[in-house]
Amino acid sequence: MAIQQKLEQIGIVAFVAFAFVGADPSLAGAQNRDRGEPQIERSTERLPLDEGGQLDLSNISGDITVSGGTGREVVLNITKRAGRRNNDTELSAVQVDIDARSNRIEVRTRYPRNNRRTRISVSYEVTVPRDARVALRSVSGDIVLSNVDGEARVETVSGEVEVRRAGQLTLAKSVSGDVDISDITGDTSLTVSTVNGDLEADDVSGRRLELQTVSGDIEASGMTFGRTDVETVSGDVEYDGALEADGRYSFSAHSGDVRLLLTEDVGFELEASSFSGSVRSDLPVVLGGLNSTGNGRNQGRNVVGTFGDGGALLEVSTFSGDIVISRR
Repeated sequence: MAIQQKLEQIGIVAFVAFAFVGADPSLAGAQNRDRGEPQIERSTERLPLDEGGQLDLSNISGDITVSGGTGREVVLNITKRAGRRNNDTELSAVQVDIDARSNRIEVRTRYPRNNRRTRISVSYEVTVPRDARVALRSVSGDIVLSNVDGEARVETVSGEVEVRRAGQLTLAKSVSGDVDISDITGDTSLTVSTVNGDLEADDVSGRRLELQTVSGDIEASGMTFGRTDVETVSGDVEYDGALEADGRYSFSAHSGDVRLLLTEDVGFELEASSFSGSVRSDLPVVLGGLNSTGNGRNQGRNVVGTFGDGGALLEVSTFSGDIVISRR
């Protein structure tokens, strides 16, 4: 699928934009006294959740941190921050709506509709039962998720995403920010994407993997998937992973190199192309009836070949970059 089509599938919409208006000059003295001293309001909620229940949390401005713990409670530590002190009115105007049921907890940050002067951020530090399912969304803020075994979806518009030890992660997405995932060992289809940022994945396994960025590098190591699609427009791709005998693997970069580090225990059919770069394989790939080893180098052309029994399909393409296939 073309990168433009994939971008059209990015389903995040920026809900709210805030305009900041300067204060009356007569208040300058008070503002100078309060500068650097934000007003903070903290609260905690403890809510029971059934086995396999779900937390659905949506934020607008502020970070979200969620980790799995023991017990059957969801513990919400909520922090509101105002840009200056003596701002009780604005703090109270921003509400956290909680709809708690035994099998599902929904948390929403709600801002006043007709007040564009609000300068309040709300951050969440949350502990959930390990088996909980989680869906986390933010417009402006980082999201960190760790130690959760249930199905997980994480997405933000402007911010970084980090996910560690989430067994059933299906989505990790940002529009403007890096995405970093590690220790993901589920039997799921996983999409990891950003428009402006780098993608990094380490020790991840599952059925199908999609890694997509427009402006950024993609670095993946310790990967095990039966189907993999990796694509960037402006950036390099580095992939270290095991192939499955009947797997399908696609790697694409428009302006950048593609480097693959593969084991020798699974054969593959190779279809590689570079318009203005070179194609090189350190594995003994048969190209056009000739046995090409690490010294084989083909400039600006399409290359079709077979390594071993040719069980997996390996498609690699770049426009202005090199393609290198090395031994793992």
